[in-house]
Amino acid sequence: MLDFPDSNELHDPLEASIARELRRWRQLPEPDRSAVASATSELAILLEFYLGRAFGYDNSAPSRGWWCDGVIELTIEQFDDASYFMVGAAYWAQGGKSSPFYLAPFEIEMYFRDSDADVLARSIIRFGATDHSGDIQKSPHNTNAMRIIANRPQRDADWAFAIELTEPPSVGA
Repeated sequence: MLDFPDSNELHDPLEASIARELRRWRQLPEPDRSAVASATSELAILLEFYLGRAFGYDNSAPSRGWWCDGVIELTIEQFDDASYFMVGAAYWAQGGKSSPFYLAPFEIEMYFRDSDADVLARSIIRFGATDHSGDIQKSPHNTNAMRIIANRPQRDADWAFAIELTEPPSVGA
């Protein structure tokens, strides 16, 4: 478990924007919620940046150089008024802009301090399945995203990247 980076900074604009979009999703009637989760939505773009930033928190060699270039097939569930579970697929690459793109499943759990908070108390990010050698599975970018999501890992050990971030004890106290 790691503390959120820049823990002296209580207001993270990216987290605050994600919180606002999740509250907007929560307040919409069920039939209207899909627009907030579409691949072109503000939330999908914010999660793309959130995943990309999360890759930098891991000092292990496999995640170095990864970057995210889009979130698709996003579904959102609510644990309670302040906690969300998001599942989807993301386009990603490793290396420079000319690197090939792949598609990988992800899960993000976000636990806010309360239902109106813009500050996360805890976040769990899981990304990419491992292949038979333990490396991240490099599924071509045109692979069926729903199949990748349906076959995503069920244990943390089977994810290529899994990290839990928490706020320092003094911040939440």
